[in-house]
Order: sequence, then structure tokens, then C-alpha cells
Amino acid sequence: MSKNICLAALCAAVIAVAGCIPTETPAPKAEPKPLAGPGAADTGTKPETKPVDTVSQTTPEGAVRSTLKVDPTAKPNTSVKVTPRAEGGFDVEGTFNLRAVLAPETPGKWRLKGEFSMRETDLAVGEPMVAPVQDVTLGGGMQAVSGDGTSFMIVIPVRPPAAQAPETDPVRPLPLDFAFDAPEGAHFNITYAQMPQ
Repeated sequence: MSKNICLAALCAAVIAVAGCIPTETPAPKAEPKPLAGPGAADTGTKPETKPVDTVSQTTPEGAVRSTLKVDPTAKPNTSVKVTPRAEGGFDVEGTFNLRAVLAPETPGKWRLKGEFSMRETDLAVGEPMVAPVQDVTLGGGMQAVSGDGTSFMIVIPVRPPAAQAPETDPVRPLPLDFAFDAPEGAHFNITYAQMPQ
């Protein structure tokens, strides 16, 4: 019931705000000038530094299992498509020629298995991390975190190649095999995170 009320309030707010959107075309933004680089004049300013978040996954005993540095301001240039399979599980296709299958092995156990295939030898792939996706509800000065336990985010750490390899180089497979716990009937989103150099 409360979800329906929230949904109705959200729809009403969107309709009310839609009338407030200006119809003028905004003035074009000026192209940003490079802060540093070959041939750039020294203006005495330092290049902007981007904030970096560190995300760690720990074992039940508290030991750090893996750590990723994630640049939240980076523009995305990768994608992963997750498509349900008729026989169960999901087909996974993504940037860096990722081809994999995500399927349940036994009740409560899933496996993401496939490979990346690239000519570039400096492409690196780390151990994926998986986390349940939760809903956060605000109200009455409190936060409530809830979820049905069936939605999961899988993050695959990658270090993209520095440059494109020649077409004459052979394609090399880079295997991906990751087993994890999730309930039957789970749904998944898969994304990449950049590994530190």
C-alpha cells in the first residue's frame, strides 16, 4: 500500500515539475581548455585531481580479500548485457569481447563462467565481487534498508589495455570463472570497475 502511495506521489511530482522545464535552448558551453600538456602555456594552476574511492571485500573473519580503487567521476565506456536463457540462467556479453554464462550450479550456488578475448596482452581482469542490491527508504528521520534478497550486483575489476594491438597479433583468451552464493530466481546486474595500475 505504501509503495503505491509513494509511486503515485512520485508521478504527481514529475507531472508538476514537467511544466517548470524551460523550452529555450540553453547557450552552448565553452569547450574546456587543457590544464596541462605538450605546448600548453604554464598558467601556474595544477591539473585537477579526481577523487578515488577504495572499496574492499572482506572474508567473514575480517581479512581483506580484495580491494578496488574506483574513480566515481570517470565517464563510463564499457557495458555488459545480461540476457535470460530459455534453459535457465543468463547469457553475458560485454566490452573486451566478454562472452559468459551465469547459471545456478546447485541450490544457492551460482557460477559466472566464460572468457574475454583480446589481442592486447595488457588487459587484466581481477576477481569479481558480488553484493545484494538493497532498497533504502527514508522517512520519519530514519533510514530503513530492505530488499527481497533476489537482486545482486556483480562488479568485475578490469585494467583496460593501454593501446590497441596490431591486427596481426593473435587473439588470446582470458578466462573468467567465479562461483558465489545467491538464491534460486536471483536477478543480476553486471558492471566493470577499473583496477589500479
